[in-house]
Formats: sequence, C-alpha cells, structure tokens
Amino acid sequence: MILKKCLSTIALTCVSLVAFSQPFIEELPSNPIALSMGNTGVVGEASAYSIYGNSAATVFGEKRFAVGVSYFGWQPENLGINSGSVAGYYQINNKMSILLDVRGSLLKTQEIINEQGVVSGSFQPTDFAVGVGYAYKFMDCLSASVNLRYLSSKIFQKNASAVAGDIGIYFNKNRLSAGLTLNNIGSKLQYENGALDQNMNLSAGVAYEFLNPTSNHQLKGAGKVGYVFLPNNNQGSILAGIGAQYSFKKMLYARAGYSYSDATTYMPQYASVGLGVKLWGVGIDATYLIGTQSASMIKNSFAVGVSYTF
Repeated sequence: MILKKCLSTIALTCVSLVAFSQPFIEELPSNPIALSMGNTGVVGEASAYSIYGNSAATVFGEKRFAVGVSYFGWQPENLGINSGSVAGYYQINNKMSILLDVRGSLLKTQEIINEQGVVSGSFQPTDFAVGVGYAYKFMDCLSASVNLRYLSSKIFQKNASAVAGDIGIYFNKNRLSAGLTLNNIGSKLQYENGALDQNMNLSAGVAYEFLNPTSNHQLKGAGKVGYVFLPNNNQGSILAGIGAQYSFKKMLYARAGYSYSDATTYMPQYASVGLGVKLWGVGIDATYLIGTQSASMIKNSFAVGVSYTF
C-alpha cells in the first residue's frame, strides 16, 4: 500500500505540471508572442491570445476581431506534454470587448506499477479548460477585465473540476503601457487522494515603444515582476521577465526574452527567442525556449501559433 500511495503521489505531481490550475501552464501560457518575450503577457498588446496575458488590452486593439490557434510542446521527447488552444476576442464597440478560449493538454502515457513492481496497466493524464472574458475601457487610457473559466483534470480515470477567475487592469498612453493581473482565483481541484488549491499569480508589468510607432521600424521593450502563491507547498515564489520585440512595417517580427524564477519554486528559468510574420491579417508566430539551468525541464520546448485579425 505504501508503494501504491507513493506512485499515486508521483503521478499527481506529474499531472500538476500540465494542470491549468498550476503555475506551469499559467506561467507558460498558450501565447507564443508573450512567451518569446520572457512571458511578459501582463503588458502585451492586444492579440488573439490576450486572454492568456491581460484581457484588458483588447479594448486598445487596432483590429476589432482576432482569433488564433496555438500549440505548446513541453519537452516532447521527454516529458511529452502537449498543449493546444483556440482563443480570440471581439470588440463590441470602442469601449467593450468579449473573449473566449478553449485549452486542452495531454501528458504522455504513464505506467501503473503495483505493489510487486509489475506493470499492471497504463493511463494518460489529460486537462481541459474553457473560459470567457470581458473587458471595459473606463478612460481613454485605462481599462479593466475579468475572466471566468471551468477546469477539468483527469488522473487514473478519476476526474476533478474547479472554477477560476482572473482580474486585469491595463494602461495605454502614447508609447507607454502598463498592466496588472491577478490570476487563478478559484476553488480547489478535488481528487480521490486529496485536493489541490489553485496557485494564485499576481503580476505587474510595463512596456515602452522606443521608436516612433508610425515608422517602418519599431522597437518595444517589456518587463514584469510577479509573485505566485503556492498554498499546496505553504510558500510562494518571485517571478520576473524581460523581453524585446523588433518589427518591420508590422509584417516581420523578431523577439527575445528571459524569464526568471527564484530558488523556492519549481518553475524553470529560461531564455526565449521568437519570429513572426503577418500578412493580409494572417499571423504566424513561433517561439523556442532555451533552458538556462543544468538538466533544465524546459530544454527543447517550443510554441507555435496561427492567428487572423480584421
């Protein structure tokens, strides 16, 4: 029985890597643009993936509608975590927008080992989330948003579900942007062998356009700091990120960034690089993550996304 309980705990820990209520996916969202800039989505500009960063940015978007699909492969050859999403926003008018997202993830098949050390079966952990968001512009330079989502997680053929919410504030004036978000405010995920609290994440960021936004060449820098509350471990952790984006005629994009986490968290540190192209409203963005620590859990991970705006 001891071995069985240990194995169950290990499996639960593995699945927490892909559960949407855990900081791994929240800190590595289905947003290839923000991911390539050190995961500074809290202050990212409006895009199809804004619901994974700061939904309040969508009321400042140049386009009224955006939709995108994305894929994130977390060490496909080792951890074998595959996550996909469909997301987008629609501006109702110049003050309001609504958002929608659907996410799913799969971990590679895990073996079930009994008390005698014999493989007795297998299972494949899965996670699913669907969410909606609403953003409102209170002033010409200030907006706020709220997201609500339903979460479902499956381990050992046992399901757990929960609800969660996010709050966002976004400031945008001239070349300066700033954002503040509080994510994962919600109920517990109740499994057969215990419950998991959702890890709330508080983030703040600022971004600045260094070159004239109307010129052919644009350079943007962004930074964020955050704190993730880890109630399951009775501790918390500091997170930070910096990133930069160069664009040519808003058609070609080159991005780079770095994401930091302190020693009290299991969130890996990484550098990121990315490229993007946007023509006739169709955008393609790709990001590659570079682990900066030995035996990094993020090594050889990547994300890609295809979006459409009009």
